[in-house]
Amino acid sequence: MTTFAVNNHKFNIVEYIQKLRKAEFTQLQAETIAQETELLIESAIDQTKNTIDSKELATKGDIELVKRDIELVKRDIEQAKLEIETRLIKWMIGTGAAGVIAVAGILKLMLH
Repeated sequence: MTTFAVNNHKFNIVEYIQKLRKAEFTQLQAETIAQETELLIESAIDQTKNTIDSKELATKGDIELVKRDIELVKRDIEQAKLEIETRLIKWMIGTGAAGVIAVAGILKLMLH
């Protein structure tokens, strides 16, 4: 006796044969229909399992790991921004100081 359960709906081959017999199918017809139906159900279940198995599904734990990785990348980006800003400020101060020294040198030459 084969019984399949999907979402609380059960397929029982013996009960199915009995229903077919009550509907005035011959024993051979009822058994053949039931066997073919059983094969179709098994095939559909196998295809569904294969489809699910072939998918790379993420778990909640996987998603949490990705979220943590994103937070780490955000922190790295913020740190890089701060470093770039610091370098830019140093460059601007250095360029400004060089400009002041250059102007002072030119003025000194012009005044002598």
